[in-house]
Amino acid sequence: MTSDTNAGRSRERPVFSRELSVVIGSVDAERAIRTCVASVIESCRAIDTEIILVDASNDGTAEIAGAGFPDVEVIEIPRDTLVPRLWSEGVRRARGEKIALLTANCEVNARWARELAAAIDAGATGAGGPVALAQDASRVDEAIYFSRYSAFLPSAFSGVKRVRDIAGDNAMYHAASLLRHMASFSDGFWEVEFHEIIRHEGKYLVMCAAAPITFGHANTLDMISRQRFLHGRHFGAWRVAHRRANAARVIISGPFVPLVLFQRIARTAWKSRADRKRFISAAPLILRLAARWSLGEIFGAFDALNSSREKNANRS
Repeated sequence: MTSDTNAGRSRERPVFSRELSVVIGSVDAERAIRTCVASVIESCRAIDTEIILVDASNDGTAEIAGAGFPDVEVIEIPRDTLVPRLWSEGVRRARGEKIALLTANCEVNARWARELAAAIDAGATGAGGPVALAQDASRVDEAIYFSRYSAFLPSAFSGVKRVRDIAGDNAMYHAASLLRHMASFSDGFWEVEFHEIIRHEGKYLVMCAAAPITFGHANTLDMISRQRFLHGRHFGAWRVAHRRANAARVIISGPFVPLVLFQRIARTAWKSRADRKRFISAAPLILRLAARWSLGEIFGAFDALNSSREKNANRS
């Protein structure tokens, strides 16, 4: 086990490459970590794989993983670090020709690694799978699930097809493409931004219906609310700074965003009877998380405005 405060104990890393690196980002996942890692080991049994767990937990996740899975490299970094930054740290350390990303609140199936790897070998720069909701999911799990993964419900996909985006929480990429753009991950690996880079390069992503993950046993509502705010803040700043979105428009429209997001999620969930019932159950919490995201976008737009003004003032 390694940590940023105890680097002397870091085990020496071989220089040879592996076929696959699986990077798992983890924040307070002690209820889920055993199932997650065990499922990854089983799925990767026939592949030369390293598993890197990057943990920013306040609970015993790192200790459980280190004791139960001695072949897993556990890296502890400051508590409550956002998952995109956990992923970028794992990518920086990975030695695989392919690099897969997951969060610790998930379980993969036996075909997961082979299906995604085959898509990369066939020419895709990135491959992902749908995200399913665990049968024993709580209402908080349901709210997080629909808030984060409504675009990746299993009912929406079949076979293998090209797509615009995949969920960073269930993704595999050609390592050369990731490493070529490592400089852009200094603030974390934000998949929407990386996928835009891929498209501009003329490369493509695919969705593999046979490579789903199952999500459940997630963080507390307070923690995920904070994360949604911070993710929204990053996205709002990025929209203004890189997509040239009008900051004033982002700020003024902010109060309406929760309803727009809620309607979009509802439209997707309504297509499946099972999803519909669980969506209704979690609807009040989904609105709460949408509001936190929207507030984050507003703050992010202000951040981008202030940054632009400072740069202009420094030039003058």
